[in-house]
Amino acid sequence: MSEQTEMGRGLVPATDSLTRMEQRLQSAGRFGLPLTIDPLGTVADCPQCGQPRQLRETPPNAVQRSIRYWSDCACVDAARARSIAISANASQAMRGSRDEAGDAYDVETLAAASALTLEAYRPEWLADRAPFDAACKWLMDIELAHVVSGYRVGPPAALYFCGPRGRGKTHVAIGLLLQARSAGRRVAALNEAKYLHQTRSVEFGAPYEALVAEPGERAWLTIFDDIGKYKPTTDADRARVQNAWYGVLDRRYNRRRYSIFTSEKSLAALVTQGTLDDSLYSRIYEMTRGVELPFTGPDQRLRGVS
Repeated sequence: MSEQTEMGRGLVPATDSLTRMEQRLQSAGRFGLPLTIDPLGTVADCPQCGQPRQLRETPPNAVQRSIRYWSDCACVDAARARSIAISANASQAMRGSRDEAGDAYDVETLAAASALTLEAYRPEWLADRAPFDAACKWLMDIELAHVVSGYRVGPPAALYFCGPRGRGKTHVAIGLLLQARSAGRRVAALNEAKYLHQTRSVEFGAPYEALVAEPGERAWLTIFDDIGKYKPTTDADRARVQNAWYGVLDRRYNRRRYSIFTSEKSLAALVTQGTLDDSLYSRIYEMTRGVELPFTGPDQRLRGVS
């Protein structure tokens, strides 16, 4: 390496009084590494908090290499404490927050309420009741299957209910879910608003697994309700939402489990607004075989009770 190249990289040219090892140490010092060739055990004051620190060394790894580091000082301990406090506060906020719409999607709560059953639904209020009939037939067709037999043969792996609010998409999806549950199947319900709220603060590891394992891979049938209700506004927001959905839907796809999706938007529109990326679009398209069941007609909530 020429003297000019070394200077270009921020290294001091080698001289009789400055060895190459000392050059590397000086360069490393710019990145917070120990700028010293003093022996282990050397004590020096932290430039930020002034507390004494000791130069230490990790045990040799598999190739007999060790890393030198300074022992923790008061400012490092304070930074660690702040990080732990932030994590604890976020977890507490998640536990303390009660999303009423999300709580209503608890399977036990749904099973205890008799309102959202197939018997209580009024398919004659739809402009075309064919989607309702197709959904009921689909559940009968898959009732004996443990997993999806194939994405291109047999009944589809998933249904996609699409239409304006108030047309009964969620009602029918939950009705099918409860019917499967009454037959002894393991089921799960995931509402977008609650799920995205939880993924903001859930910790990776066991808490994350507890959040996604049941709807992602354990349940025989999972409904994913109101996908696309939340509209990402920034690139970072889109990445967060897409990663959240990928974490659960990719498991669903790979485990070959049955699913029902409900949305006010078409599958293509969810990609356009940034809720899903291309990889998730292709998975859901294959699971549903590109078929969207339209729920149209007047808003059933405005028709009152008869």
